[in-house]
Amino acid sequence: MKKPGGWQTEMLSGPSRQIGPHKLTPVARMHSVVRRQATFGTQGSRAWGYGIVWLQPAYVIVEGPDGQKEQLVIPDATRERIKKNLFIMLVLPLIYLLVIVLRSSSATTHPSTE
Repeated sequence: MKKPGGWQTEMLSGPSRQIGPHKLTPVARMHSVVRRQATFGTQGSRAWGYGIVWLQPAYVIVEGPDGQKEQLVIPDATRERIKKNLFIMLVLPLIYLLVIVLRSSSATTHPSTE
């Protein structure tokens, strides 16, 4: 499915594996963007480009010996871990700054008597 700006989402299936009487086929969602430009002329040529690809596990198709198919959803544990890490990386510095501000404000409002 093409989206504006070059973003594209596709469902990709991997190679099937026979495990006992079951045939397993992995399916992943691929998000990608590719941007490129090329200029050619009598004075020379110029070109640039970039690309980003993100693969996300989606599900596994399990086909039984009787031909019946079932989809088993794969939770994206990597994505959840990255979200938790980003949250920690943003919140811990804010807590640290809050502690510093509170300590400095309490030191200025309550000077020690020596």
